[in-house]
Amino acid sequence: MDAEPTPQSDTGLKCPRCGYNLTAMTSNTCPECGERFVLTNSQGYLAKFPPSKLRQACRPIWAFGAGLVVASWFHMVPPFVGWIGFFTTVAAWLLSLIVKR
Repeated sequence: MDAEPTPQSDTGLKCPRCGYNLTAMTSNTCPECGERFVLTNSQGYLAKFPPSKLRQACRPIWAFGAGLVVASWFHMVPPFVGWIGFFTTVAAWLLSLIVKR
């Protein structure tokens, strides 16, 4: 006689983005919204994947470029340096959008 499969008890794991119940998930991607997550400890708390190294590198580049733009507004640097900062900021921002994680 085969025993009937019992439903898995609800662990209360929810997607950090949309709240979808992830109790019986076997992958690290929410089927509802596509958010990737990791279990951060034995109690099952979820966290988003940390951003990639390339995406993390975009933040200081963006901040440096924005600083050059602001410095050009106060005539601390020549205007062409402000434009270099502007294009650096835009390039870093676009790269961070292209790199998903």
